[in-house]
Amino acid sequence: MNVMERLCPSSYDEASRMLHEASTGGNTAIVGSGSRDAWFPPARSPVVALDSAALSGIVRYTPADLTICVRAGTPLADVQAALGREGQRLPLDPWPQGTVGGLIASNDNGPLRTRWGGVRDALIGVRVALPNGEVARFGGDVVKNVAGYDLTKGYVGSAGAFGMIVEATFKVQPQPARGTSTALSGTLDAVAAAWRALRERALPFAAIEVVRTEDGWTLYALAEGDGVIVERLIRECGEAARNAGCSTREAGHDEVVEQARKPAGARTWLRVGVPPAQTASVLASLAPDQRAVARPWVGIVEIFGEALGEDGLMPVLRGAVEARGHAHVRRADDGLRRLLGWWRIEQIEGGRTMFPMLKNALDPARRCNAGRTIYDQLDEG
Repeated sequence: MNVMERLCPSSYDEASRMLHEASTGGNTAIVGSGSRDAWFPPARSPVVALDSAALSGIVRYTPADLTICVRAGTPLADVQAALGREGQRLPLDPWPQGTVGGLIASNDNGPLRTRWGGVRDALIGVRVALPNGEVARFGGDVVKNVAGYDLTKGYVGSAGAFGMIVEATFKVQPQPARGTSTALSGTLDAVAAAWRALRERALPFAAIEVVRTEDGWTLYALAEGDGVIVERLIRECGEAARNAGCSTREAGHDEVVEQARKPAGARTWLRVGVPPAQTASVLASLAPDQRAVARPWVGIVEIFGEALGEDGLMPVLRGAVEARGHAHVRRADDGLRRLLGWWRIEQIEGGRTMFPMLKNALDPARRCNAGRTIYDQLDEG
């Protein structure tokens, strides 16, 4: 990114003033720790970068209320550590680098999304510095129903398009009394039969992860809760494995997390979202050199490798769009990037109207992260 100047506001008012002044003079880029910067296109022109590093720390935390309010520059690891000291957690487990603001802006998630949902489900309020120099608050400090359109959710995955997130409030939960994972291994057909059987029974697994390695396919089923619940889920896994023809073994939580985070270290990395029923079709279309981590109950597939080419990846991208899904090319070398682009998305009418509407209301001059988000693609498509 071509950065003319890097600013580090230390207060919300300072952030709004800096953003307003920078936006008046030209384009701005809103950055956090930079851990997810490579996921998005470079800015179209030189920018003034606003860094949230100085906006760090816990604002409010009352364990009895099961909510926590933190500044956007706070590392997610620090939030989890503070919650852990009170026997609680934020049920979001993306790869560990990054800040709270970056987590919201990128809509990143990990294995626990299967049971607990993603950032959108945990977030109940945001405070935002807007390009017009104001600081706006959306949502609240307690969990409640919202009438009308909830702008808090609009900032999830916004990638800085609507202003600078300076504060966020989340609902949290008690840490589970026990957790254990079962690994089911076999062919793709067998593993798919197992995850479908478990889903049909509406069993409350905390995570269902499918991994393709050099050795084949493995389904990781994470059971959390009290002893009775965990033991029942383990038995259900065993029955599903026997019926599908899979072998089973106990797997540690660290193994599940390690597998889920492998795409982040690969040279090429695509993230595909499709209707859950289409997950097996996406996995079946993979080329032999393509590794994958999938969350089949929510339709997320991450495809990665070290020397992947256009011939193997284009069918995956086309298949995602045809299934009314989307694809995000998170990492690729320059040559492959020119061929694949950054996003592929089904151009449904809602996407073509809602995003430009929010942009017109919150950043009418289109100065915030101009050209860097999927919203620009929708706006111009």
